[in-house]
Amino acid sequence: MTFEVGSASHNLRGSRHTALPMSECVRKKTIRVPELGIENAELKIGVWLVPLGARVAAGERVVEVLAGEAVVDLSAPIRGILVERLVGEEGLAQTGQILDWIEPTAPESHGREGPGNLGFVS
Repeated sequence: MTFEVGSASHNLRGSRHTALPMSECVRKKTIRVPELGIENAELKIGVWLVPLGARVAAGERVVEVLAGEAVVDLSAPIRGILVERLVGEEGLAQTGQILDWIEPTAPESHGREGPGNLGFVS
């Protein structure tokens, strides 16, 4: 059995292993160009609907992909912050290509603000 204390993992048998910092344990998510079923159409980024660094809600429209005459909206898979764009507006894209990275965030608090608030409403 393994447990974490501070910046190291400890095995109950006494061996010691270096643990990843918490910031690296949080899994960023991506928006990828899906299979659109449109053959021989050039895929291009139309408009980024959310600015870089902005918070997004799960399911919120983030980017428009142009596929020939069709416009396809791609949505955020999770609630988080848009931390990186890999393709700019008017840039070419391919099926399966990663377009951006979204870093997950905790739910918005509706209780009191300040240190120690875990999002619970008293």
